[in-house]
Amino acid sequence: LLSVHCEILGLELEKFHPDSRSSGQSDQSWFVDFPGSDFFQSDSIEHIKHSIAEFDDPDVHLVLNLAYETPVFLGQLMSCMKAKLPISSIIFTHLDEEMRWGKIWNAVFDCKIPVSFLSNGQNIPGDFLLAGPELILGQQFPS
Repeated sequence: LLSVHCEILGLELEKFHPDSRSSGQSDQSWFVDFPGSDFFQSDSIEHIKHSIAEFDDPDVHLVLNLAYETPVFLGQLMSCMKAKLPISSIIFTHLDEEMRWGKIWNAVFDCKIPVSFLSNGQNIPGDFLLAGPELILGQQFPS
């Protein structure tokens, strides 16, 4: 999905092992993915923290799957908060698999980190939406 995100945002995707080269200049955009990372294992979250620290002044957007049950995605979020990861915003995906968008408010109120984007499913190009209270409330309380 990383390549899909980059394509949507008009960014080039370059894959490399984190230890193989420097992170580059601070004016570059980098998307870093940690597939299979266990947010509930301290060594895994420390690896993520160390990798983020390699970048100068990173703008970190945590991507969470809203279709996960609330304790799972909130646990992932709280692990990141506990590790003091410099998260700038949250992006929720898989909204087409979850009708209970009210779950988003749990993250907003628990961590006070803004939600920047919402997306449906794994094929993001069709529905990559700028997050806002009106959008979330409209789904929660359709008129």
